[in-house]
Amino acid sequence: SCTIAATDDKSEFLPLNVYKENMEKNLKKLNYKWLEEGAQMINGCKVMYLDFITLTGMVNVHQNMWFVMSPQGQTQVVVNYDHAENKYWKHIIKEIRNTFEING
Repeated sequence: SCTIAATDDKSEFLPLNVYKENMEKNLKKLNYKWLEEGAQMINGCKVMYLDFITLTGMVNVHQNMWFVMSPQGQTQVVVNYDHAENKYWKHIIKEIRNTFEING
């Protein structure tokens, strides 16, 4: 699945550790394997991202989250897919990240 939400709210997103702690504390007890996280500035926009796998016991769900703060407002993008289909989705994730870098 892919979800994109945008608003003209210009406030900052919370630090990434807040999102991580809330997922670990408030969701059904699942195991998370954190792969990558970070932030970068692109053409005046701050882009934060989380990349992780949720180990559900049945399937491993690969998840990518981007939090984009720009002078126009906030955007959040969340992509979830079965980790077994990584060979397809890895390329889509790369292009989403490239789109932020090119059009940010």
